[in-house]
Amino acid sequence: MLVLRAQDVAALDAAAAHAGHPPDALMARAGRAVADLVVRAVPHARRVAVLVGPGNNGGDGYVAAAELARRGRDVVVCELVERPGSDVARDARNALDALPAGALERLTRRRGPPDAASLEGVDVVVDALLGAGRSRPVRGELLDWFAAVRASGRPIVAVDVPSGLDADRAVADGPVLAATWTLQLSAAKPASFLEPARTLYGAWSLDDLGLPHALVAEHACARAWDAAAAGAVLPRRVPDVHKFRAGTVLVVAGSPRYPGAAALAARGALRAGAGYVACTGAVEDAEIVHLEWDATPAGGRALRTGDVAGRAQALLIGPGLDVDDATLAALLEGSPVPTVLDGGALRSALAPQLRAHGRVLLTPHAGEAGRWLDRPAASVAADPLGAAAELADRSGAVVVLKGAGTVVAAPDGTLHVVPGGPAALATAGAGDVLAGVLAALCAAAEADAPGMLDGRRVAELAAAGALMHAEAARQALARLARAGAPPSTGMTAGDVACALPSARAVLEAAADGRGC
Repeated sequence: MLVLRAQDVAALDAAAAHAGHPPDALMARAGRAVADLVVRAVPHARRVAVLVGPGNNGGDGYVAAAELARRGRDVVVCELVERPGSDVARDARNALDALPAGALERLTRRRGPPDAASLEGVDVVVDALLGAGRSRPVRGELLDWFAAVRASGRPIVAVDVPSGLDADRAVADGPVLAATWTLQLSAAKPASFLEPARTLYGAWSLDDLGLPHALVAEHACARAWDAAAAGAVLPRRVPDVHKFRAGTVLVVAGSPRYPGAAALAARGALRAGAGYVACTGAVEDAEIVHLEWDATPAGGRALRTGDVAGRAQALLIGPGLDVDDATLAALLEGSPVPTVLDGGALRSALAPQLRAHGRVLLTPHAGEAGRWLDRPAASVAADPLGAAAELADRSGAVVVLKGAGTVVAAPDGTLHVVPGGPAALATAGAGDVLAGVLAALCAAAEADAPGMLDGRRVAELAAAGALMHAEAARQALARLARAGAPPSTGMTAGDVACALPSARAVLEAAADGRGC
């Protein structure tokens, strides 16, 4: 699924008109689609309030109002301005006056915010006030509109974007008219995948307005991932595979303060499909090879020239690790196999080594990314697409910015958005498991085609790995629920690691069209 920033909507509309998709045709389709959603979502609705703003979002609302009146619904149209701001929206408004007599009798128009009388008996409200065209936080008269609708308690269908929400950001920067349902138009918007903004969309769906996929792709800022897309890029084992060809991962992790991080990262790699995992941490697991090392620059170089490192198709450095910059730099020397840096290895001082290496994947959360970019974590969390893209550009590495909605950015500017897992995934060690998953996928891909794994492919594998990790959390919660535990609490990172094989089966089945 393609993702479109708000600033790119106008450019797409202009390109669509040039390609033979004029604004009035797109508005007609959008309005009909909104009416369809109203009827489908609230089939018993006999009276509908449609709130229309000054732009093309309001024009979509006028078309929806006309269509609903034709379908026998009583419609109250509340207009923010007397005269819409675009020709196509004005034409849509004028078309209301040209409705057949039977439909026209069902239509009431008023200028200004809805009041208790106009909302009396209304079953559903259509929000066509601002959409993606919001230029600043809501204030003034619109606050009265929001208050009146909220006070009514009626369900809300939002057109494209809930009014007041910045469609590009994860965090609302002002009042928002939260929707019960949202119909996104042309392409999905970033905020619909990123918590907490995603919650404000309610249940959302998408209508591409009949635009060619290639045309939308030219203007899209990112790709959003689902199970089928993730399953399609996961490396598959061939019949004559052996453990080393399945992917060998060397995990340099753990410390006296964080001994469990190494075990979780190594277990994540093994459960994600690696054929052989060696780890420097204190791992009490018969299926994971334990390596002793001296956590110094000399020890790092010795580790990298050892037998296991020589066989490794991917390195994972950092979960729970507490060493100095020189030791980390030494670990990056040698053969530049795909390398995942997590936790203690996420240091901006390593930027020169990362660019020289060329095949590095960083896995920060908002706080770690903020330290690298010298900005508050809250700023990163509010604009994860912008922050991930900037960090990828600065570091020369693929970035997996973790959160309730993960953003993957490649140095070439490619962005991927991965819907977040359940809230229970916010548990200690979950990020270590994800780092292991990413290392395992990189190792398998490197084993298939040594030296051919570039940044674009690493970014795709990272997006697939993040989705598999989220699906594993859902699988783990389902297991807990079957055992009688509450489905939203009590999950551990170990539970997530154990559920990775079943999560992978779900993604592969989706890609193969088998279901699971």
